[in-house]
Amino acid sequence: MTVLTNSKDTRRYDGHQTFASEFRLALACARWPLREQDRVEIRRLVSEPLNWEWFKRIVERNQIVSLVYHNLRNALPAAGHSETLGSLRNTALGHIGHSMSQAAELVRISESVRSAGFETVALKGVSLSVLAYGNLAMRNPGDIDLLVSATHVFDVERVLVGLGYERFEPRAELTPKRLKHYLRYYKHFTYFSEAKAA
Repeated sequence: MTVLTNSKDTRRYDGHQTFASEFRLALACARWPLREQDRVEIRRLVSEPLNWEWFKRIVERNQIVSLVYHNLRNALPAAGHSETLGSLRNTALGHIGHSMSQAAELVRISESVRSAGFETVALKGVSLSVLAYGNLAMRNPGDIDLLVSATHVFDVERVLVGLGYERFEPRAELTPKRLKHYLRYYKHFTYFSEAKAA
């Protein structure tokens, strides 16, 4: 998690600096699963004077908007907090839509690779969200990460090209010697689809 500092917040208690309320609220809202004591802490922190814009920046910067929105909705009574929740709702809904698109694309890629006789393992992203939270929309989506056997890199690449992807990294033509070197030191291939970016 990235820590943002608030240069205006210089409160000290017992000679030790504490986290600002906005950051403590972000931490409380990042817990999973939420327990009753967590709900009580969230309600207590929300009752303190807060800079909601700074809180939203912390949550967005740490890519936990969907989780925080879910936990705030769970912990706060609906009446009286609609403005607070509304500022995160639209962002969370955008992430949910993107997560659903990524899940559909992951299925399309996985089925195509499997039909070609190869295997991939999905890492992080929507797969981790389902495993960790039981809900594909709880993590902010990034890209799709796949683990592929080094012996089938080019086979899987052919499938990806057939689906409209183009290799972005490494850019160089990979001869067998270059591939061996690349796989020994780097192991990361990046593909991009113009159609999926639109």
